[in-house]
Amino acid sequence: MPPFHIREATSDDSPALQNLQAHSPQGTGLRFTTVNKPDFFARSRLYERPRVFVAEQDGVLLGSAACGLREVVLEGQPLWAGYEFQYFVDPAHRRKGVASALHRRIETALREAGAAFSYLLVAEDNLPSMRLFERQGFALYRTLRAPFVLPYKAMSAAGQGAVRPAVPADLPVVADLLNATWDGFTFYKPHTAESLQAAFARMEGFSLDNLFVLERNHGGIAACVGYWDWRKITEITVQALNFRLKAIRTALNLARLVTSVPSLPGPGETLTQWCLTPVGFTSPNALRAVLVSINNRALEEKVGQLFLVGERRAHWFSALRGFFTADTLTHLYLKPLDEALTLPENAPVFLDAVDV
Repeated sequence: MPPFHIREATSDDSPALQNLQAHSPQGTGLRFTTVNKPDFFARSRLYERPRVFVAEQDGVLLGSAACGLREVVLEGQPLWAGYEFQYFVDPAHRRKGVASALHRRIETALREAGAAFSYLLVAEDNLPSMRLFERQGFALYRTLRAPFVLPYKAMSAAGQGAVRPAVPADLPVVADLLNATWDGFTFYKPHTAESLQAAFARMEGFSLDNLFVLERNHGGIAACVGYWDWRKITEITVQALNFRLKAIRTALNLARLVTSVPSLPGPGETLTQWCLTPVGFTSPNALRAVLVSINNRALEEKVGQLFLVGERRAHWFSALRGFFTADTLTHLYLKPLDEALTLPENAPVFLDAVDV
């Protein structure tokens, strides 16, 4: 028997969980801490039937992980997918089986909930996590591109139409646009106006004012992008930079004396990020027009990073031309929970940026 036990978290655990997060740095080149605040459980409520588990020893929390359900469509069939996320373990208790025990409890919960498969995301340089979950039966399914856009100057996209906040009457059109954009993508579940409203309600502080649409001069919505302030649910603080990032930060700070350049946060600074979701478009040019407006709004509100995710060679990433981007890769790992499940190998994959 392990010297700890796994149980479900309660609201009374929030202060201890937040304290544990603050003392559990992540990353390699960029070391940072992520603390769910003000409400620790707001992150998990993005999903259906969320569960949060903790590893406890003698009344002290050693680690935690969460899971939730997403309804997805796989080769035309609706299925429940289990998403595992928010794994963190006290540095003093890493490599002692805590994360593995948390995963086993989560897998049991997902099987009981009827999930056909489980998935999780691992940063490209996180070899320990890759090895951990491969030992648990996960396999790499796809490597996705997760670029960070760094707003640093006002931009223009004249001639595309008018970008404005969405209104309730737009939601059926937005749903149709999203469905057309992601038609044929593995895991994408078509939206309705009602399902969009339900998704937005789970995003703390999100409203239609945060959903920009591009309305063509002749009528019709050609693109939509939502921006959600990640600080509504989490605080990300830089702990340390490696030598390369320190050199880049120094060079940017010197260049800023004579021109406009992006900024790279340093130790002790909190990241200001907007998650871009949902994203729909008729063309990369239409998408770019909305991204330009969001870039300019981010400048006004002093937001440092915008992030989104997609297939590595997706044609729509051409919408990022002219933006300053910092590219990262994220590995999508899957584990079938239904032995009869087969996963398509070549179809493009849809992933919501809130998972990242």
